[in-house]
Amino acid sequence: MSLALEKDHAMKWLADLSDPQILINRDGQRVLLAQLASAGHDGAALLESARESLVAAIHIGLSVAALVACRSGKRAACRRCV
Repeated sequence: MSLALEKDHAMKWLADLSDPQILINRDGQRVLLAQLASAGHDGAALLESARESLVAAIHIGLSVAALVACRSGKRAACRRCV
């Protein structure tokens, strides 16, 4: 996420884009997108980058949890333990 903001010279919006609530709060999105657009930034692309970062973090967390469950002997937690 930070890399996308740095490339777009939009680091001042890092806090807004780092908050997962911005992905579901339509009013917040409209305000943020308007601010980014008025500053000449592609807000939709930055918002999509935030969404992709959150999805990736969730997938990594689920993978780690499944691996820990498999390795700790709780085989019922996963179907294909390696």
